[in-house]
Amino acid sequence: PRKKIIPANKRYKNCTEDDVLTGRGGKSNHHKGNQRYRAEIERLEVRYKMTDDKDEKTKISEELVAFVKSFGGDFLEKDDYGWYIIDDIVARRKASQALREDKDPAKRRAKRQRFLARRAREQEERRKGDN
Repeated sequence: PRKKIIPANKRYKNCTEDDVLTGRGGKSNHHKGNQRYRAEIERLEVRYKMTDDKDEKTKISEELVAFVKSFGGDFLEKDDYGWYIIDDIVARRKASQALREDKDPAKRRAKRQRFLARRAREQEERRKGDN
């Protein structure tokens, strides 16, 4: 896995309806900026999945980030102090992942189950290591 990019100087802001909130769950799922972002993903994903050219895929994900910026939105991540703006490179990586993801409910459920099982194994290994 890639090393997570955390900005040295985080720029905090109050989230607006134009922003895209990173993370999972109800807050990001129902946020207006995320809904607009997902609609644009649906528009671009066929083009993204039809090309094998890595540079073209990067260009499409950059278009998605530019789309959010075009109406004044930012990609935000939350920490203990509030929402901060993530770097464009991180936003582009998240956009690429969103364009790749399969939206089939059964496949998403199976992926979630694999994630939960892996997390449980890792937690168990950590517990054993602490003893």
